[in-house]
Amino acid sequence: MAGVASVLGWFRRLGQRGKLTLGMALALPVMGIAAFLLLGIAAPPAQAVGLSVCTWNASVSRDLSVVANWTATEGFCGAGSGQGSALFTNATELVFPSSVPSGGGSPVVDASETVDDIVFDSSYTLTGTAHTLTLDPVYNAGVGIAVTGTATTVTIDASVVLGAPQTWQVASGTRLDVAGQVSGSGASLTVGSSGNTGNVILSNGSNDYSGSTTVADGTLEGGAVNALPTTTTLGVASGATFDLHGYDQTVGSLGSSAGTITDNGSSDATLTDRQSSTSTVTAVLSDGSTNKLGLTMAGTGTLTLSGSNTYTGATTVSSGTLEVSNSAGLGTSGTHTSGVTVASGATLEIGGSSTDIPSGINIIDLEGTLESTGSGSIWGGTVALAGSAATLTSSGSGNDLIVGAVSGGSGTPLTVGTSSSSY
Repeated sequence: MAGVASVLGWFRRLGQRGKLTLGMALALPVMGIAAFLLLGIAAPPAQAVGLSVCTWNASVSRDLSVVANWTATEGFCGAGSGQGSALFTNATELVFPSSVPSGGGSPVVDASETVDDIVFDSSYTLTGTAHTLTLDPVYNAGVGIAVTGTATTVTIDASVVLGAPQTWQVASGTRLDVAGQVSGSGASLTVGSSGNTGNVILSNGSNDYSGSTTVADGTLEGGAVNALPTTTTLGVASGATFDLHGYDQTVGSLGSSAGTITDNGSSDATLTDRQSSTSTVTAVLSDGSTNKLGLTMAGTGTLTLSGSNTYTGATTVSSGTLEVSNSAGLGTSGTHTSGVTVASGATLEIGGSSTDIPSGINIIDLEGTLESTGSGSIWGGTVALAGSAATLTSSGSGNDLIVGAVSGGSGTPLTVGTSSSSY
């Protein structure tokens, strides 16, 4: 019966991880181990138990590669060849328990390791930038890091590699601060999940993972200039927040964000979009409690703002097209005090039906094009011409562009529709 119990335990562990459904499991106590022989199924080796769960005890040192520092609560721990070499397999879950071992609150990544996932049940500081910790979540529903509600703040000052697309799940009221570099080829990162609304802070300006970044719930904070890879596609789900936190951030694309993008840091910050495609953002762009959020479109594609925004920092269209399809897309009357700049070759487009940009939102430097693609569009603010040329135009049958006061340097050529004149 001991063999039967061992086999049942193997199935139980696999079933818990969602890897196996076996209707014959109830018959095993009667059939015994002979069932495997009769069915031609090889009995699994002792280590083939699915996910091994290793709990930190720090009984010898703070080094992760020391087998005595771990207790196997499921499966086994200790496939390595000794201290300073890899100890784990990618079918291992590391658990840092709620009762922090004496002297074990600051574990050290002393060898490059690959594991399935890490669970923090209390506040820990994981260090060791000389080696990498690769997260390759397969067994735990794609969760690479989990910070539970019994923790307060977890800091990872070690180099993290995303070995597969994954979610970092942080419980409400907790914080995960990843100060080490985050890298990984083709792997996307999702922050938060339903009901897990904690804060994740990326505070390394050299992060270069090549996949997308999604804030599914909670808050993702920038802790350095370009804490997100500048090529990433950023998506912010409804109810979630991306906070620049006082640090400028460039992204490859804003995707189809619907949450909140803000700046709650100690200084003004600008979000720059370099997309080459077309996307519509319904997210609310807002200032923080004391500082302004700015927006720059610097790609070759089209970014459409369709939400009611309240940010008051500078809006710059340096290339491509920024389309505004909501009358409050650039803020409300008198709030957008920093003004709008449209560079040569770039376009600021007023789209939608009867989209009226209110007075007080002014174009302080128009060298490119202000265009209406909707019917009866009004630019209620002033327009200041600059540079060698500027264009005011509308496109589409029956579409008009109505602008407020236009001013500019002497002799600045202005094209209105298909006609030209000078200011």
